[in-house]
Amino acid sequence: MPLIQALFALAMTAAPAAGAEDPASEAAPICANATGADDQGFYTFWHDTGSGCMTLGTGGAYSV
Repeated sequence: MPLIQALFALAMTAAPAAGAEDPASEAAPICANATGADDQGFYTFWHDTGSGCMTLGTGGAYSV
């Protein structure tokens, strides 16, 4: 079992557009435990030890 556990739930409202920009270039990373919503849907980011970040992009895309 890895030391870092991350749960992601992202309810997408639209499919990513072809030729969309890199999601990491559009938003600040989420590095603390968080639940919220953006214009694409809902998200949950969680880790119990260590570090990790998630960046939300357009069209429901995300990167870890």
